[in-house]
Amino acid sequence: MTFDYIPKGVCARKFTIQVEDGVIRSVKAEGGCNGNLQGVAALLQGMTPEEAQQEAGRCLRCDHFGYGIFKGGRNTEW
Repeated sequence: MTFDYIPKGVCARKFTIQVEDGVIRSVKAEGGCNGNLQGVAALLQGMTPEEAQQEAGRCLRCDHFGYGIFKGGRNTEW
């Protein structure tokens, strides 16, 4: 089964996720920071959708828009 997920609040526009036998087999993203998205895709492969949802809740927001979240974040945009 393949389905699309449209995220909110991140720079990726769409994730296409392939699930077979209850396990994520592949994740492809449109838009966003390529290196980070490749890492996320590699981490999610082999997880169940429930495990992926739990892990996604622990993710940090990306810094695409110039506002950091480390050490309290930045006060101004780049």
